[in-house]
Amino acid sequence: MWGGFEHYVPDAGDVHPMMVAGRPLVMVRGEDGQVRVFHNVCRHRGMRLVDAPARGRRRVQCAYHCWSYELDGALAVTPYLDRGRGNTPPADLAAELGLLPVASATWAGMVLVHLGPDPEPVDDLLAPLRARWEHLDFSRLRLAEERGFDVEANWKLVVENFLDFYHLPFVHPQVGVVSAALDPGSRRTRRARITRSAIQGRVWDSWR
Repeated sequence: MWGGFEHYVPDAGDVHPMMVAGRPLVMVRGEDGQVRVFHNVCRHRGMRLVDAPARGRRRVQCAYHCWSYELDGALAVTPYLDRGRGNTPPADLAAELGLLPVASATWAGMVLVHLGPDPEPVDDLLAPLRARWEHLDFSRLRLAEERGFDVEANWKLVVENFLDFYHLPFVHPQVGVVSAALDPGSRRTRRARITRSAIQGRVWDSWR
């Protein structure tokens, strides 16, 4: 599932909160340059960690009791835990209460997340898309504008309409000729077919 864009967190220490399927998540760029996604929840009392995008943080800190986490999600600081002096959590606590990671991957400048158990390898899921669009250089893509809409409808129907280019020459003829709706390198109409994997919500190629 789409979670956001890599450019939300361009530099190490940048954090960006986001909501995906009603779940509060946070995107973090680590010191190693890797983009990671975590549940945006402190492991101590369940407070939300990040309310707004921030730049150049050394750690992610909870405002409630100041528990702090490294950029890779490891629990780093638990001040005055058990009313004792010191900030370093016991090893067993640190091992148990790091931020909860979310399976994620980056592709074409986008950050993709999987909220369920046992995610399939992302390379397998993306293989049909990569094969279909292998002639395109996604590194040249740049986001020009973002807009938000509140739609009183099933979001899947809205997204499906934007993915369906077959209707363009009939409903939106101003975008170009009919041939523009055909696949690159092809001048024959292809039949749409909904596959089992589409029903299961996987990445799929319905135009064959």
